[in-house]
Amino acid sequence: MAIENPKRILSDCKEVDLYRCVIVPRGDDADLMRAFFGARQIECADSGNLSVVSRLCNTRDFTYIEESRRVTQEKYRLDVRQTADGFAAEIRHGGRRGLFYALCDLYAQIERQKLRLGEVENYPLFALRGYIEGFYGTPWLPEQRPEMLRLMAEHGMNAYFYAPKDDPYHRERWQEPYPEKELSALASLVRCAEENCVGFWFCIAPGLDIRYTDEAQFARLVDKCRQLFSVGVRCFGLLLDDIPDELQYPQDIARYGETVNAHADLVNRLFDALRSFDAHAQLTVCPMQYHGKADDYYISKLGRSVAPEVRLFWTGRSICSLELTVPQAVVFAEHTLHRPLYWDNFPVNDAEMVHEMHLGYLAGRDPLLYRYSEGLIANVMPQFHCSKIPLLTVADYLWSPETYDPLRSWENALRTVVGDDAQTFVFFAEHLLVSCLQTDISPRMVEAISSLQAAGSVKDMPLQFTGYVAHVRDCCALLRERKGDQLYKELSPWIEKFFVFADILLLCERFLAEKDTSLLPGIREKLRLYERLPEVMTDFAFRAAVETLTR
Repeated sequence: MAIENPKRILSDCKEVDLYRCVIVPRGDDADLMRAFFGARQIECADSGNLSVVSRLCNTRDFTYIEESRRVTQEKYRLDVRQTADGFAAEIRHGGRRGLFYALCDLYAQIERQKLRLGEVENYPLFALRGYIEGFYGTPWLPEQRPEMLRLMAEHGMNAYFYAPKDDPYHRERWQEPYPEKELSALASLVRCAEENCVGFWFCIAPGLDIRYTDEAQFARLVDKCRQLFSVGVRCFGLLLDDIPDELQYPQDIARYGETVNAHADLVNRLFDALRSFDAHAQLTVCPMQYHGKADDYYISKLGRSVAPEVRLFWTGRSICSLELTVPQAVVFAEHTLHRPLYWDNFPVNDAEMVHEMHLGYLAGRDPLLYRYSEGLIANVMPQFHCSKIPLLTVADYLWSPETYDPLRSWENALRTVVGDDAQTFVFFAEHLLVSCLQTDISPRMVEAISSLQAAGSVKDMPLQFTGYVAHVRDCCALLRERKGDQLYKELSPWIEKFFVFADILLLCERFLAEKDTSLLPGIREKLRLYERLPEVMTDFAFRAAVETLTR
């Protein structure tokens, strides 16, 4: 877990076992601590074996991050010591979020039943760290969103952007207020975000049919934001992506001449309206042009025309960028006069990527990007439970990009989501590393087949190959056993293809051991079936290997 990996160790630390824990909250934040641990089924009482006290420290050591050169409320120090009655934890923090992250750190230790004695200091490096529900397809269920909010908050994320393309009141019916039932669900989600120190960003996408010169439409846009403001929303997103490049109405053309002028005016007017609600209201904009070299006319002019406090989304060189680098961020800032807020299209798998399952890890993001950007927001998949695995690696990177280890983070994410079965599940999951970020997939399979090819003779098959096949067999048993679980239901199309993959491997193993040529037609038929299934898994190397082994 990202929050468990401290930036600085201030005294010698060691771990001790903690099999049962009763929290004794003390001090001004006692009620908040009771609510935090109570929501996570950790017992709190007036007497117990872990006393926790917190203290707000409004000084440089607790409110300033040297690496990113910014003032923060997210920094904390946690000092845990052994006492005659058990343990005592002292938390010193720079604000409510710092306290929250310290409690998350402590909670993670309690969950592992390993308490870390000693004093550490911790803080995130990226300022804005989060995810956006911004895909095309069926939105997540209302009951799923609080679950993801809590999980990502516990791993250090601080922003959730609500922007499901197929919520009709977000895009198609943007001018209409939310009905009471839907508004109540959003209000509940806003409260959940607040309780977990996550900023809730409500996004609206009027660009398909808005008339920029129509004052009545603008008034309805403001009224829609005012409705969300009434249930606690203070951060808004204006999405102008995936809309016509040219102005559609004669009145707009006559007033603005070109699209960028209309967009700049709309952004500034909406920002002024939001600031009239609340002087601290925030606005993020996804521009019509949201990827490229960042020195193009539209994005340069838009950035230089809108208020400096407005954040601008940017996906990098491409819609789904293989890498995000510091030089690219510098070019964006030079031309737009804004630091980019990255809308990272990983792990999203909508549109033409629907047959891919992006179950891998974040890669290709510069470890120093936090110094030159506003932050990074990851676009998620329609598959709610599957999204947790890559999102946890995103959270690790955003908290501590300079020490981020993708493979270690991915292994931790698998353990968090899959549990004790992670060591077996990985033999399936590694075939789903495919994404815009990952070119090498199925590494264990490639190594196993390579060991067989390198042997020169199949008389004595290498243990690496036979061992791999045995693990695949065990993995299939696990997938069948757990097929009713929600994660496995989301993965069912890829699981079915994996079963065919396993059948081919097992038949190849038999053929190599027995040299029974009657098995060859079955292997070839299974391979044809495997290739007909549209789900993306392994790559062309698998077909080539099977054909070579069964000649």
